Amino acid sequence: MALLAAIGLSACSHTPEGIIPEKQMRDVMIDLRTAEAMIYDDPQRYETFEQRRALFNDVFAKYHLTEAQYDSSLMWYGRNLDIYMGVCDMALEEMDSRMKAAGSDPGYGVTVRRSSSSATPDLWSGARYYAFSPRSLTDRVVFDTSPNGQNNATEYVLEMQAWGMRPEAGERIIVSLRAEGDSTLAMRDTITADGPHRIALSNPPGNYVRRLYGYLRVIAPTGRVYVDDLRLTPGEAAPEDIEEPAMPPLE
Repeated sequence: MALLAAIGLSACSHTPEGIIPEKQMRDVMIDLRTAEAMIYDDPQRYETFEQRRALFNDVFAKYHLTEAQYDSSLMWYGRNLDIYMGVCDMALEEMDSRMKAAGSDPGYGVTVRRSSSSATPDLWSGARYYAFSPRSLTDRVVFDTSPNGQNNATEYVLEMQAWGMRPEAGERIIVSLRAEGDSTLAMRDTITADGPHRIALSNPPGNYVRRLYGYLRVIAPTGRVYVDDLRLTPGEAAPEDIEEPAMPPLE
């Protein structure tokens, strides 16, 4: 009987050996999405990049998986989209039923705002953390803000942490940062590796910036890419030219 049950269980899965089975993949996806919601709901508890990464590693440990095993399985599902879509549908149905049973709102998309030091004001007004996958409804983060008194900064710096990047799979983040004022300035860059990144837009002396805007476009054709610790900070204000008083004539 046990042998027949094992045969029946394997027959229900379309995945080859070494790939996470569909039902387990559904459960892993649900727990990863729950971890994302926990980060949104309690940003102080998951303040650092290491704390957030540890939360996701706990999910992999629960199923005796490594992140590499999850990523390789996700790549296989990406090549078998009909099966992958079925798993996503199962995950969404299960999450919906759990939320209805608990009478709760998942709260995804909550905007997290944090205060920053007055010495280095943070102009970023959106969420600090985003996760992207082939299932995501959008592939970009759009931002539009004002300098909030930092109109004459020497530069405006967009900072972030990226992880989950696999350049061999074509995954990359295209960043566009623009400043609008007396003249329009633009900076465009492409991120292809994990780790901290800094995109600086220089502001020439005398240029008064009224608006900062742009986007991050995350191209993740097969796996999950995470953008974390988003900040937009101004450099020091450009010094104003001060006319020195004329020296009295020598007697």
